[in-house]
Amino acid sequence: MKRYLMPLFVFVLAVGTTWSVSAETVEKTVTIQPEDTLWSLSKIYKDTTLEEIYQWNPEVQANRLRVGDELTFYISSPLYHTVQEGDTFYSLVRDHPEVTLRDLFHYNQDLDPYSLSTGTDVQLYGEEGVREHHLGKKDAEQFVRETFSYQQDVSISYRNVVESDYLIHAYREGDAETGINQWYLVDPFTGNIKTYTW
Repeated sequence: MKRYLMPLFVFVLAVGTTWSVSAETVEKTVTIQPEDTLWSLSKIYKDTTLEEIYQWNPEVQANRLRVGDELTFYISSPLYHTVQEGDTFYSLVRDHPEVTLRDLFHYNQDLDPYSLSTGTDVQLYGEEGVREHHLGKKDAEQFVRETFSYQQDVSISYRNVVESDYLIHAYREGDAETGINQWYLVDPFTGNIKTYTW
């Protein structure tokens, strides 16, 4: 039986289903890395909005972030959901946009996702969301280049954040034999790289 340190909210959906989540709120000091922006940090540190970053750091100026600056974050971790009748992993992802199916399968390997029992605690995400040190976007680009031994004639560029990972594009103009057009997802905390298919 998990002990909830801080109830976040309980409400009733229009269809009459009651559901709740609980979490421990922790304070974290985040050190700015090269290429960080407030937007990218709000995507990396789940369940955080730009408005909250400004509220927690009233002196911050988005266009004047410097490497080594420190920002304060208040993040809920870990976060649990108590299963109600009709809940599925897919409905939880729909109701919690900051959570992915990958999160649910990763943190709940002991549960049968196709037969969730009412009253079961489902962990939505954990400590990964509050780790202080992470790769900057330029670091991720260089990591992809070194991992796959791309030469300098291959362009490597950051494109976006996808499910808290950096989306990196490796490309080189050419024909079917010499051209390169690869996409990768880089976990900013672990450095884990996966190929990405559109």
